[in-house]
Amino acid sequence: MGINLTERECSAYAAVWKLVGHYIGIESELLEIICPTSFTATEVAFANLFFGLSPPDAPIQPAVSTAPLSYEVLAIINSFTTPSYDLGYNFEYARMILGPALANQLAIPDGTWSDWFAVQRDVNLAWMLVEFGRHWRSGWEAERVAFSNAQARRLVQTMKSGKAGKIAANGGGVRKMLLCLELLMVDSVSFKTGLFINNEFVAGEGGKTIDVVNPSTGKVIAAVSEASAKDVDAAVDAAEHAYNTVWGEKVPGHQRGKMLMQLATLFEEHADVLASIESMDNGKAFSFSRAFDVSEAAACLRYYGGWADKDHGKVIEVDDSKLAYTRHEPIGVVGQIIYGKLTLNSRFDSSPILMFAWKLGPALATGNTIVLKVAESTPLSALYAAQLVAKVFPPGVVNIITGYGNITGTAITQHMKINKVAFTGSTAVGRQVMIDAANSNIKNVTLELGGKSPNIIFDDADLEEEGIYDKFLERLTEKVHSLQVGSPFSKDTFQGPQNSELQFNRIMAHIQSGKDEGATVHTGGERHGTEGYFIQPTVFTDVKPNMRIVREEIFGPVLVVSKFKDEADIVAKANDTIYGLAAAVFSRDISRAIGTAHKLHAGTVWINCYNQLNSQMPFGGFKESGIGRELGEYALHNYTGVKAVHVNLHAPCPI
Repeated sequence: MGINLTERECSAYAAVWKLVGHYIGIESELLEIICPTSFTATEVAFANLFFGLSPPDAPIQPAVSTAPLSYEVLAIINSFTTPSYDLGYNFEYARMILGPALANQLAIPDGTWSDWFAVQRDVNLAWMLVEFGRHWRSGWEAERVAFSNAQARRLVQTMKSGKAGKIAANGGGVRKMLLCLELLMVDSVSFKTGLFINNEFVAGEGGKTIDVVNPSTGKVIAAVSEASAKDVDAAVDAAEHAYNTVWGEKVPGHQRGKMLMQLATLFEEHADVLASIESMDNGKAFSFSRAFDVSEAAACLRYYGGWADKDHGKVIEVDDSKLAYTRHEPIGVVGQIIYGKLTLNSRFDSSPILMFAWKLGPALATGNTIVLKVAESTPLSALYAAQLVAKVFPPGVVNIITGYGNITGTAITQHMKINKVAFTGSTAVGRQVMIDAANSNIKNVTLELGGKSPNIIFDDADLEEEGIYDKFLERLTEKVHSLQVGSPFSKDTFQGPQNSELQFNRIMAHIQSGKDEGATVHTGGERHGTEGYFIQPTVFTDVKPNMRIVREEIFGPVLVVSKFKDEADIVAKANDTIYGLAAAVFSRDISRAIGTAHKLHAGTVWINCYNQLNSQMPFGGFKESGIGRELGEYALHNYTGVKAVHVNLHAPCPI
C-alpha cells in the first residue's frame, strides 16, 4: 500500500531514486516507473535511511515535514557521493537543513569525519542497490536482480575491507547497516512443498498437510503435503514405469554416472541455499551445514557417479564345457525412508541432505528407481533438491514424498511392488520395518539404526587409567563451557536447537532420568533460553552401568563420563550394549589403539579422531545398530541382485 506524499516531499524522494538510477545506469523509462507520485512504506524507509533520518529498523516515517526542495536534497546527496574539498562543511550544511538526526545516527570517532562520509555514501548506495533488486524481484527483469545484488555485494565487500570495516569495528550504526545489507542481499527463495512424483509437485490425495516448524523459534515456517497410501501407490507406479521405459538397464552405466555428477554440480551451485534451508529446517549451525553437509552430499553423488559403470559381475572358471559368469542387476523400484530423529545439531552428526545423498547415490548408480520418504519434521532441503533432480533425471526415476511413518512409511514397507527398503532411524522403528518386509514380499532390507558410541581416552603415561579422570573432566568442562549454543546462522554457533519438540522432550526426559537415578549433573542439564528447542550441553558423572543415560541412545547434547581400570575393563564396558554403531579410541600408543579397536563390537571405530565420514568408507552398525552398509563400494551391494549365468559351449545337450 502506497504512502501519499505532497508534491514537495515527493520531489525530494524522486531525487534520491533518480540519483541512484544514474549511478547504476537505469534507463529513463524505468525511472518513470520508480518515481511515482506515491511511494511504498519500504521506499520511504530506504529514502529516510539515505537521508540519515532513521535507522533500518526504526518505525517508518512517511515524510519529514521540513523536507527540502529537490535541488537542495540533490546538493546534499552529491556531497556524499562525490569527492569534496570540505566534507565537514557539507555535513554541517546537511545538519542545518535536516536536523541533528543525521549527525547523531552513528557513533563517529573523533577525527574520522571524512572516513565516515565515504562510508555513508557507499552504505546508502548499497541500500539503494539492494532495494532495486527487491523491486525487480517482485515482477521486473530477473537478470536485474542479479545485477543489482552483485553490485551491492561488490560494494559491501569493498567497504568491509576498507574504512567501513574500521568504523564498523567500533560498533554503532555502520556495523548494523553492513550486517543488514548482507542479509538483504540474499535472494529470496521459494519452492514447492507438494509430493514430488513423476518430476512434478502434486498435492496429497486427501489434501492434508503437515506443518514444518523452525526449531530455533518453535514457529511454523511451511506446510508440506501429507502422502496417503494411494499417493504411495502413485509414486510406485511412476517409479515402475520409469524403470521399465527410461531407466534401469535401458540407460548405460556411464550415462547414469554422468547424470549423478550433474546433480552433484547442481548441489554445489545451490550450496548456500541448500545449507540455509537445512539450518533453518533442522537447526544445525549454518557453518557446518555449508562446509560439510552440503559439500559432502555433492561429493557422495559424484563418488557414486564414478561407480555407475564399474559395478559389474565376473567370469568364473568352471571347466572348458561352459562359460560361467555373474551379472549385477538393479532390483527395480526401491523404497527409502529417512526418519525424523536425525540430528544432534552440532558439528558431529549427520543431516537430512546428507542422508538424501547417501540414499540416492548408490541406488541410482546401480539403475534402480526410487520412492523416498523424507522425515516429516525436516523435509525442506530434500524438496528443494527435488527441483534439481527434475533438471537431470527422467520423470519417475526419483520420487520424494512426505508423511507420517505409521501411514506413509508403512505403505512403503508393505508395498508389494517395492522389492527393497532402506531405512535410517531408530532401532524400534527398524524392527517394525523388518516385520513389514517379512509379512509382505520378503523385501531386501538395509537398516542404519541407533547407537551408543563409546569414546575411550587412554592415559598413555599412566597404566592406572582412573588417574586421568580428573584432568580429563577439567579440560572437558572448559571445552563444553566454550561451546556456543544459539541461532544456526550465528557464525560462532556450535550447537543449534534440537530438530523438533518431540526430540527435545525425549532428551529432557533422559536428562531427568539421570537426575532421578542418582547421577551427578556436572554441567548443563537444563533447556537453553526460553524460545525454540535448545538444550544446554550436559555432562553427567557418577554414573552406574544400569542407568538409562548409560544404556539408551539419547541422541542429544548429553555426555556420560565414567572411569575404567585397564584395557580389559574398558573393552568389556564398551561392548556391554545392544548397540554397535561406532566407537572411538584416543591414545598415542597406536598399537594399543588398534588392538582395542579390533576388540570393539562396532561397525566403525575412529582412532584419534571422531565422526570422520567419507563417501569411500562404509558406514553401518553391528548388533541392533543395523544391517548392511551405507557409503563406499559396499553400499552398491544393497541395490543389486547377483545373477549367475551358465552357457553351454560344447557339452552334450541334456534334452
